[in-house]
Amino acid sequence: EIEGTVSYRISGVRFTVAAPAQTVSNDSAAGEQRHVLAVAPAISVQVTPRMNVIPVSRRGSSTSVHVQVMSNFKHDAEATIRLELPQGWSAAPEEVAVHFSHEGEIQSAEFRLTAPRVAAGRKYVVQAVAESAGKKYREGYQLIARRGLETRFLYRPASATLTGVNLRVPAGLKLGYIMGAGDSVPDALEQLGVKPQMLSAADLANGNLSQFDTIVVGIRASAVRADYKTYNSRLMDYVKNGGNLVVQQQTSEFDAIPYGPFPFQLGRRPEEVVEEDARVTILDSMNPLFTTPNAIVATDFDGWVQERGSSFLTAWDLQYKPLLESHDRDQEPQRGGLVQAKFGKGTFTYVAYALYRQLPAGVPGAYRLLANLISLGKK
Repeated sequence: EIEGTVSYRISGVRFTVAAPAQTVSNDSAAGEQRHVLAVAPAISVQVTPRMNVIPVSRRGSSTSVHVQVMSNFKHDAEATIRLELPQGWSAAPEEVAVHFSHEGEIQSAEFRLTAPRVAAGRKYVVQAVAESAGKKYREGYQLIARRGLETRFLYRPASATLTGVNLRVPAGLKLGYIMGAGDSVPDALEQLGVKPQMLSAADLANGNLSQFDTIVVGIRASAVRADYKTYNSRLMDYVKNGGNLVVQQQTSEFDAIPYGPFPFQLGRRPEEVVEEDARVTILDSMNPLFTTPNAIVATDFDGWVQERGSSFLTAWDLQYKPLLESHDRDQEPQRGGLVQAKFGKGTFTYVAYALYRQLPAGVPGAYRLLANLISLGKK
């Protein structure tokens, strides 16, 4: 922080006044705005995802890392982006050259990483470095600005931590995705080697849904996707004809229509399990969801963050089978967090366990469970 100091004397008494340097700008709605002068690096570097997994494979493992670079130069500038990798790893391309024409411009680079050997449970760090005008930049910042509050800059190293994990996904699996709200699960699917096709309203209305081995519904889609409600009957037909529909955590709007093949209810106050280390019991260990293609065991629920899940079903038809049980201290056992029903030739699964929180945190067990959920529909 840059601070200005003024010293003066009155009647022989010396006074000193200090104040931080400020910048002045005009906002069309709020008028003149003053903020503390911030001194930021000339280049800001960020890596996504910051936490991830990399599957263990005898023939070598691969994953992708996305690097975003922002320029604070007030003039044209050049930069080169590289990755510092664990021993034996390689990146394609090895480096990316970018050009900036103005302050605030952002350029991106995508790297495909290959590792000859990955150990399950071991963490690997990948560091991004941007070099410009002879200087290297290894961190980036997130701007946190709210009207009426002083702007702050949250700095982080420009690195990604990848955890080796034993998991498999069937080759060639074709997946459709109905995007929800605040949903980063599609990014996690790509890390598993599955490129989801985002389904639009037109796709739900008239598209060939039978082409997909699995369709996944994003979190809170029932609250933000009117087309999900309008064309849900087509999704039920998809299941009946042999499809695999996986519905993630929803909110109270989920009770508005029969979103599932048989009746169920969230209720006005759906249950949740907020203790992230609450014990999870597998109720049907022989269910394909826990055996194929990955064997899901109790340790896959270790290391979860923030919560087990929320918006558990409070009531459901006997056609649904609860597959997991968990509960907080002094709470009744909760079995509505993962329920499944066979309908026609296909499978409908509701999963309120918070995969969408675990995946960005790189929790291996969540990736393994996700891999099994989407693999149920592979022909």
